[in-house]
Amino acid sequence: MRSTFNAGLACWDQRHTVAAASAQLRRLAAAVQGASDLALFQWGQLFAATLDFAPTLIVELGRHGGSSTCVFTTAAQALDARVVSLCLSPCWRTETRPRLAGLVPPSWLSYLEAREADIAAADFDAIVGDAARVLILWDAHGYDIAEHVLGRLLPAVADRPHLVIAHGISDARHELPPSRPASERYALWRGNDWSGPRVRLGHLDSCLEQAVAMVDFTSRNGVVLHTAAEDIHGAIGVHPFRVEAIERTLGDLWAAQAHWCHFSLNGRPGSYRFPAAARAQVPARAGEGPA
Repeated sequence: MRSTFNAGLACWDQRHTVAAASAQLRRLAAAVQGASDLALFQWGQLFAATLDFAPTLIVELGRHGGSSTCVFTTAAQALDARVVSLCLSPCWRTETRPRLAGLVPPSWLSYLEAREADIAAADFDAIVGDAARVLILWDAHGYDIAEHVLGRLLPAVADRPHLVIAHGISDARHELPPSRPASERYALWRGNDWSGPRVRLGHLDSCLEQAVAMVDFTSRNGVVLHTAAEDIHGAIGVHPFRVEAIERTLGDLWAAQAHWCHFSLNGRPGSYRFPAAARAQVPARAGEGPA
């Protein structure tokens, strides 16, 4: 297990393990029907990243249909880890899980705790507990969620090996946006409403508020915000024989593009600056005391 996570090296080192799981990953992807949420090559990349980092706990923030949920639960089974998934959407329970009947055994589901819950009200200290290594997928959007991730969840894991992954953020150096005439004006990004405008932060390109929050947080703390595309280019893309080998081994579970980034506080020990955030109060039900 290397001391510093690198998405490109994870893809390369885990390529045969991903290939061995490829049939199951493809079956699950077809069942989830979430190609717009997570491309098949991202299934391969995130599966490789999880195996390579080898967490004992995976915290998934934002689930919707459950593409990443399936990736992480499959990896958790191989690692004997656990997944705690938080999302307000009932889609996993009402749509996706019934489609998985016959595709996964009950033991597969035993690695997953899929909560329909408000991330702002989550007790992250209790969720993290004494987990030795924590992987976090940050796929819930908006500045309010960012405040809770950076202000409450990150302090809970800062004292142990951890990795934060967020997708929906591209690297303009390696993942070029569609070509447009230089004279064509662009719409100013004012916050994400899924209407099309994007924000460019140095080489990062996104339409999500958490991209701004992550750049701000990592800049304040002197932490590098890595892109998977940067890692993949350096570890695989500049080596033609590796490109040919991984294409042959993984097929459509592989691509040089990635559209996700990662960071950790582990690379800069010391005191950190976290945004102020207070856990939202959970309303008490009739006959109960305060939550």
